[in-house]
Amino acid sequence: MKVIRDSDVVEFVDDSGDKLILLECPRQRDVMRGEDLASEEAIAGLSKIKALGMDTDKMLADAQANPETFAAAQSNVETTVPPKVRRFRLEVLGIRLVVGGESFGGKAVLEQYDDMARASAAWVDEKVSRVWDGATPDDASARG
Repeated sequence: MKVIRDSDVVEFVDDSGDKLILLECPRQRDVMRGEDLASEEAIAGLSKIKALGMDTDKMLADAQANPETFAAAQSNVETTVPPKVRRFRLEVLGIRLVVGGESFGGKAVLEQYDDMARASAAWVDEKVSRVWDGATPDDASARG
């Protein structure tokens, strides 16, 4: 059994020497909230599609008619994390961000993330995803 403490961190350094310091893994309550948030986002997206008058059942049937397209779409859905969920994960895991020698902690990590260049934000997203996914088993590994 492991209790996660704020001192359990992992540090990532980019090419320019800037640092991202994250918790080494999310807490159970945060994993559950993240799953709820992802579900809410998926339902909201489906509702938007339906509001446009699109028949989602027909779309699914058409996609399943072409197994290659369906597999590619399914893989894309499984690997794409909505922006709201990515931000939540950073909020949960982000301890400190050091940019240009200036250190940011707490909510300032999110403020800096919101103002980052696209490439820098993608780097942060990748590191957060690596930590989050490394601590939460996927369906295949959970089944043994």
